[in-house]
Amino acid sequence: MNTNTLFDEVFSDSATSEAIVGETIMNSSIDSEINVEEQTEVPPEEPTVSLAESVVTTPANLKYYKGGQRYELMFSGVCSHCAHCGQPLTDAESMQRGIGPVCSKKGYKDEVEPRDDVEAIMALAEFPELADYMVKCYKPKGNRDMVNALVRIASLNRRTPVHAACTDAVDALGYTKLASALRESISSIEIYEVAEKPDFYAMWIKKHDFSWSFWSQLKNQPGVHMTKFPKPATFIPKSQRKELAKLLISHYSGLYIKTPKGSHKITEAWFGKMNS
Repeated sequence: MNTNTLFDEVFSDSATSEAIVGETIMNSSIDSEINVEEQTEVPPEEPTVSLAESVVTTPANLKYYKGGQRYELMFSGVCSHCAHCGQPLTDAESMQRGIGPVCSKKGYKDEVEPRDDVEAIMALAEFPELADYMVKCYKPKGNRDMVNALVRIASLNRRTPVHAACTDAVDALGYTKLASALRESISSIEIYEVAEKPDFYAMWIKKHDFSWSFWSQLKNQPGVHMTKFPKPATFIPKSQRKELAKLLISHYSGLYIKTPKGSHKITEAWFGKMNS
């Protein structure tokens, strides 16, 4: 017998045995690890929100119609004119706010008691895209941020139905003084007092909103008369204030009226408070 051959066979058998033993040990170790993994409870992964999903993009401008007129709802842009007085804005801070430094003293910087924002969102219901935008972007930040955003949008949409809706939402959030200021430029009617006639209200109506039906009923009230100088105005006895309120609600409900005590939306609720 060839010694080398025998030696090779023995060496080969030995290597094979060691390989088998090693494989057995390795498999046993793997099985052990698998068993451990199977017995260990892995907590479920918490859902994560990607940055892209958490960022709410500003909607594109939206065209809409109201009263036979075409408008564009602007969500973003440069606030070039004050939401209150309409004068051009020139400094960066005012352009960011949408209201000038003088007009911002009329309630913009006031701090008020927090209110439920549901009524404010309801005031924007006519424009569901705007309401949705406010809910997603500003409602989580609080009322103050909502008011800031509403003023900017009012500036971008001056003297439009959106401007009016924004002022109602600002009012609903408790910023009554600011809402009154924002309504001045969109008020259809102005009632004021004249020193020479302390027992009368003087009233002026924008030509665009003048109603012959309203005037024909108003002029039949006792003591009502019109003058053209120094400026056109209708004088109504203060004793007829309740009749005046009824006619305004009948013909101008939902529009805005400027009074010595601020600008308000013409509603039965507001006149009820005024006459109480």
